[in-house]
Amino acid sequence: MINQLQEKYQLSLLLLLATVAILGVFPFVIVRYMAGNYTAAIIDMSLIVGMIVFVAFAYYSKKFGF
Repeated sequence: MINQLQEKYQLSLLLLLATVAILGVFPFVIVRYMAGNYTAAIIDMSLIVGMIVFVAFAYYSKKFGF
């Protein structure tokens, strides 16, 4: 995986941005869940899962755009 990230600038940038976004959104999932706002927590969690699926698709299919 490291070799592929070194060769593919777009993939490594996508992985970096998705990681930062996931780390930025995940605390809100916890806060909203603890506050009882389950709808917002589910929406935030679906955003995180969507980013993970998108990065996994880009990694395995070698397609980085639309």
